[in-house]
Amino acid sequence: VLTERYINLVNKAATTEEKESILAITFTNKAVEEMKSRIVARLNDSGTDTDFQLNIFTFDAFFKKLVEEYMPDKYIGFDLMDENKIYKTLREVIDELLERDDKYIDFIASMQELNESYDINAIVDDLLYLYINSRNIHGDLDYKRLKSPATNNSKLTYGKLFDLSREYYSRKNKLWTYLDENFSEVNDDYELTVEDIINITKLSSLKNEILIVLQESSVAFDDNFSEIYDLTKELLSDINQNYQEKKKKMYLYDFTDITVDAIFLLKKHLSVLQERYKFIMIDEFQDTSPLQMEFFDILTNSFTVNNIFVVGDIKQSIYRFRGADYKNIKKFEAEILKSGGLVVELDTNYRSSKGLVKFVNNSFSDLLPGYSDMLYNKDMPSEIMYFESNEFNTDSLANIVHQLIDTGYS
Repeated sequence: VLTERYINLVNKAATTEEKESILAITFTNKAVEEMKSRIVARLNDSGTDTDFQLNIFTFDAFFKKLVEEYMPDKYIGFDLMDENKIYKTLREVIDELLERDDKYIDFIASMQELNESYDINAIVDDLLYLYINSRNIHGDLDYKRLKSPATNNSKLTYGKLFDLSREYYSRKNKLWTYLDENFSEVNDDYELTVEDIINITKLSSLKNEILIVLQESSVAFDDNFSEIYDLTKELLSDINQNYQEKKKKMYLYDFTDITVDAIFLLKKHLSVLQERYKFIMIDEFQDTSPLQMEFFDILTNSFTVNNIFVVGDIKQSIYRFRGADYKNIKKFEAEILKSGGLVVELDTNYRSSKGLVKFVNNSFSDLLPGYSDMLYNKDMPSEIMYFESNEFNTDSLANIVHQLIDTGYS
């Protein structure tokens, strides 16, 4: 879909500058190379000039390009950390903190009292997960914004704390958005009660609607966990400080560093970058993190311009370990519809077997009730075939493929 749109935009462009104002973003280098090769092949076949820059990048590569352009000296001599290096370095940082600081030793004991099966390795794993996700979501790690969420689950873990905090802020933001759109008297520092809301509105007809929004958006605080949560924030800040220092000593950086820098640079050079990139396409949008979403939100004026085009499938979200939030695609849908855009549902599956399509539909029917089922394309059937391993080798596979082609399979 992105390839077809890219080619269409190139064919409509009158100048090289217009062709180079098209930006496509996806997640893997393989997808980038596949898009480039398809586009170049198609343009060559049609006799279209391909002597221009194809601006197709992964998220990480695009952010790195901006940083190298506007901060050319920042990462000179530094190496990029891969996932394994990040995990190894963070594990060392967390182990050192837990071993040398008495308050955290006592803290770990408190966590284990709440959950007897929560051993030190599981705690370190959860802290690592919590830190990476928090940084991918908040970037600047401003934990002053976080408050202690409630939980009735005595089997408390750091992962549980993080999930609750993210859910709390997701709901709270929905409430503030509602208030911002309807009322002018509230501000960020105002502590709201139900009575306050009713008084602010002075509209009894909205009373029930507001109460429903409040019930959906509010999370009560539980004093039992406030001390643990405050210490968790302190621990995360210590982890962050030590991790950043360790990276500098080893002349290393990670892609979250690049993303945070890219957002800063975007804000600083917004008019220039908006002039440079007129058409923006994003693949696998269900796997974007809040930081990545923030970048393109700013670049496209809150998704209100008519040049933003994304493709995604909420059922294929797989990047939660890097802070991805599948709800981003729903937020985008709401924004694009509000600004007069269009949502097109591509619901026909052309590549999977009928049994697999049915299985996926059944699996997601309760989990995502608002999404329609995939449709099975009966004109292009496929089958799953089973073979005993002792019957299977390279020659027999080749023979099977030839037989299937002879009998009409594509």
